[in-house]
Amino acid sequence: MNLDTERIDHAALALPLLVGIAFRPARASAFALALAASALASAATAEGGSLVDLWAQNDSDIGTATLSQNFEPDLDAWDCQAADDFVVPKGETWSIKQVEVSGWYWGNGIAAKSENVVFYRNAGGLPGREVGRYTELVGADPHHWGAFVIDLPRSMKLGPGRYWISVQANIDWNVTATTWGWESRAPKRGRAAAWVNPLDGFESGCTSYEVESTCLDGGAGSDHMFVLRGTRKGS
Repeated sequence: MNLDTERIDHAALALPLLVGIAFRPARASAFALALAASALASAATAEGGSLVDLWAQNDSDIGTATLSQNFEPDLDAWDCQAADDFVVPKGETWSIKQVEVSGWYWGNGIAAKSENVVFYRNAGGLPGREVGRYTELVGADPHHWGAFVIDLPRSMKLGPGRYWISVQANIDWNVTATTWGWESRAPKRGRAAAWVNPLDGFESGCTSYEVESTCLDGGAGSDHMFVLRGTRKGS
């Protein structure tokens, strides 16, 4: 994948994005990570009240993260999204009210302005028709590392079946020199993670959702780290 630096405002963007598209962030100490997990759990309890974990795979970190970012309009060609699947069991209806994701900043590490959360139906093992979109939500990020607890302004109600979720950080590169990646995990749970770069700035050919590992040059994980919280009805 090559970047055409003549089409962007700063040629310095090329190297960070090429490295950062599927990158291995600098690791914090085990103690610092434990503090972050504790702070996020406290934030989830405070903001979510009696919410329960409907789907939890915020574990098995493999130490890489995949770019999932909405850049400023001048850099729309590099807008991209990672997505992962989950399943609402037969006989249940979920009302998803909160999303937690583990992620990392690369570059200057300046915090995201906000996050976008999108839900899709499954279509042949990849994200299909969009069923819910939430834009410019400001999630709690206690340590400013890019691990968000995001409250949805209205519940995402889903019946039985397989769905996909995408979380995307809104960060202006030319202001911050920062990218955000969604932490990867393994082994795979359900379908393999997916990725899309609609205007193909990365020249991956993934202008619609494809299996992430076929779009990126190494470092992409089988899945991403996230938790869905809310309430359930049914069995």
